[in-house]
Amino acid sequence: MSAQKKAALAAPAFSDESLALAFAERCAHKLRYVAAWSKWMIWTGTHWHLDNTLHAFSIARETCREAALTCNEESQRRPLASARTVAAVASLARADRRIAATVDQWDSDPWLLNTPRGVVDLRTGKQRAHRAEDYMTKIAGTAPALRALHRFGTHSSNASLAAILN
Repeated sequence: MSAQKKAALAAPAFSDESLALAFAERCAHKLRYVAAWSKWMIWTGTHWHLDNTLHAFSIARETCREAALTCNEESQRRPLASARTVAAVASLARADRRIAATVDQWDSDPWLLNTPRGVVDLRTGKQRAHRAEDYMTKIAGTAPALRALHRFGTHSSNASLAAILN
C-alpha cells in the first residue's frame, strides 16, 4: 500500500478509531480478545488468564484520558474521556488483528508443559523461556527435574509418555 493511500485511510485524530488503534498498539503484547468467549485474556509473563477485573477496560480509560490531556481543543477534552468513548475504544479494539484471538489457538500443543521456570517440550525434555505466542492458559505448580524427565524421554516411547500424562 502506498504512503498516500495509507494517509488517506488514517483515522482522524482523536476519533474513536484512532484511540482504538492507539490502545491496540499499547496492548498488543499483553491482551487478546476471544470473540467466541466474549472475554479478554491477559499475558502474565508466564501464561494467559481471563481478565476478571476489567483490566482491558481500565487500559482503554487510560488511553482516552491521555488523549484528552494532549488535545488542544478544550471542547473535545471531556468527550474524549467519556464512558461512551472508552466503551467505543474497547469495543473497536477487540477486532484489531493484533488483539483478536480464536478459541483454537489456546493450549493447542499437548507436548508443551508450562512450568514456573519455563516451557518444557515433553518430546525432547528441553526447557525454554515462556512465550506469549504459545497461548498457554495453564501452568504447573512446580517445575520438573529436567534430568529425570530427559532420562525418561530417552528410555520410553512418546506413546507411553502420552499414556502417563493422560
